[in-house]
Amino acid sequence: LISFLAVGLSARRMKSFSSRNAILCIGGGLALIVLISTFATWINYGFFYPLIHKSAGNYYYDGNLYSILNEMSWLNGFKFVEISQHYGGLFALLCACMLSGLFFLKPKENKIEFISLCVIGGIGFISIISIPNLPALIFFAISIGVACFYKYLRNNKLAINILKYALLIVVGVVIVMVLVALLNVSVSGVRNFIANAGFLDRIFNSNGIMIKVNPILEAALKPFNLFGINTLQYINGYKISDAAILTSTGVFEVEIIREGGILAFILFLLFGFFAFESFSNYLNRSKDKDYVKVILLTFIIGFVLYSTFFNDVFPITHSSRSYYPFTRSLPFFIVLFIIGYTILPNGKDEVEFKEVVSKETKQNKNTIDDDYSFDDVKEEELI
Repeated sequence: LISFLAVGLSARRMKSFSSRNAILCIGGGLALIVLISTFATWINYGFFYPLIHKSAGNYYYDGNLYSILNEMSWLNGFKFVEISQHYGGLFALLCACMLSGLFFLKPKENKIEFISLCVIGGIGFISIISIPNLPALIFFAISIGVACFYKYLRNNKLAINILKYALLIVVGVVIVMVLVALLNVSVSGVRNFIANAGFLDRIFNSNGIMIKVNPILEAALKPFNLFGINTLQYINGYKISDAAILTSTGVFEVEIIREGGILAFILFLLFGFFAFESFSNYLNRSKDKDYVKVILLTFIIGFVLYSTFFNDVFPITHSSRSYYPFTRSLPFFIVLFIIGYTILPNGKDEVEFKEVVSKETKQNKNTIDDDYSFDDVKEEELI
């Protein structure tokens, strides 16, 4: 995790580094995976198969019943496997987010960038439509809305103030809900009160998300699970059930708790606040081109929104024990790289920083250190 963040941080200090090339390389790599996997899905399942086979999409594999409505083909190493649509949809969404940069490019003046982003984003969008993946389509629409806001309203003080207050309200509501959820699984009085209140019970207990989340939260609050949930042995008579530990919660924040414990989650929250402040500074002060800024912005927004609701750490359909840790996922590493890249050195823009470094380098080249200079030494003395 630190390495990918450090690579992004270092890249900004490299005079030869090109954010344009980095975006095209990252997008091209993701688009290639999505293109191959989507094409394989078309061959194996057909176009719009979740809609066409909605009433008869079940099949048996190794004695177990499965449904094609929630799976797709995916290139895993050198072979194709059946994988959940939620897992593959994230890659397609990140490719489609590249289309947001087109709002800031002119086809005649930026032909290479425009065509490249059209191809990358088009592959992702076609994959989302042809599968189809409604959640990915919704989050793609939100990303495009963010791009439009950045283009037309970023200098509007009223719009900015409304956005700030809206974000504060959302953050406040999320913090309250997280605290209540933690109290619900740790304090018996709160648990009984919520269980007897129909509306609260629906929010914190009986909905499809919290049924999966609550066992993880309850286990994570045990003292012996502060650094990640122990699933191998009984400790003090307590052990999380196999059904709970072998089920994906769909919420990447909870997966961080599963993998690293409550302390890791607290560190993640602190890092999240730092990343938000740093990225805001980048948008306001960086001299990067607008299309680069908005692509990085929508990429992160699309990743966070999708992973908050549809993250899948058990994506392989026919293998319930193939665990794909969130903290080792490719999209997460890319996001860490982006966050590292958008950290402005000393609060200054990288262009100014590079100019200072370049001047210092030239001055150093003109300065001769007598201890390491052989200009005045004769050839015979060197021999």
